[in-house]
Amino acid sequence: MSAGGLQSCGVTPSGTAWCWGSNWGGELGTGSADSLPHPAPEAVAGGLVFRGVSVGFNRSCGVTADGAAYCWGSNSYALLGIGVTDTVRHPAPIQVAGGHHFAAVSLGDMHTCGVLSDGTAVCWGLNQAGGLGDGTDPDVPSAVPTPGPVLGGHSFAGISAGSNTSCAATPSGAAWCWGYGGNGELGNDSLNNGPAPVAVSGGLTFASVSTGAYHSCGVTTEHVAYCWGSQSLLGRSDSQPMCYMSPVGPIHCSVVPVPVEGGLAFTSVSTGDIHTCGVTDGGSVYCWGDNRNGQLGDGTTTRRLTPVRVAGT
Repeated sequence: MSAGGLQSCGVTPSGTAWCWGSNWGGELGTGSADSLPHPAPEAVAGGLVFRGVSVGFNRSCGVTADGAAYCWGSNSYALLGIGVTDTVRHPAPIQVAGGHHFAAVSLGDMHTCGVLSDGTAVCWGLNQAGGLGDGTDPDVPSAVPTPGPVLGGHSFAGISAGSNTSCAATPSGAAWCWGYGGNGELGNDSLNNGPAPVAVSGGLTFASVSTGAYHSCGVTTEHVAYCWGSQSLLGRSDSQPMCYMSPVGPIHCSVVPVPVEGGLAFTSVSTGDIHTCGVTDGGSVYCWGDNRNGQLGDGTTTRRLTPVRVAGT
């Protein structure tokens, strides 16, 4: 399952992909760009057998059982990775250029990244703030229509593309991030953007990482959740240092990973734009961050700085 933008997609055990929600850019992949809401699942066209899907704004992508990546929806800023830069809507899956063999893909707001079967990371789309990790000037955004290698020669076990930031973990558990770092999202004790991967500070061993709009989080091999970036999204009640002064006042953040409060043992976390949820090793779900739309699932619309359990059993 993957939820993002205004649509959701899922893959059945037999490999059929189904999507529902907004179809403004053809992001449901049904072959029709009717721009209508679809409140029930519809099969993705093409008869492809998928092993995973990832959903972003106005587009979706999936990896097939044989490792090919396909995307569908809006191709603005070359987000589909199909080798052309156009603004055409592609309402049916079209193969990502390059003939790569993918293990997984992850969709950010304006870019997409994937890990190949050999552990190489590749990205495509808009290189806003260095989100593609290819070393080019992060202050001069350009649209890259085909997957290009992330610098550094690292081998990754998983990858997460956020707003304009990406993070990935190596098989040995080292975390690396690149792209926008103005709120400490890179976790490298800096507020600078990173046009190439930089090591997350702290010497922690991560099993997985997840990147949002203003923060990043990861779960260590010891099941401890750590976050870095904007203060209100770190899962902590204590005040973090001031990172910079904005027109509306001081912005506080952590430029290095800090442990989420509560002593919970997590198996995974998933970062949204302004909230985070995680699953504990006992199967419970806890969330923290913004809650104006009830996205924490605790029965309230109250912001929570520290993890609160999702209501129900």
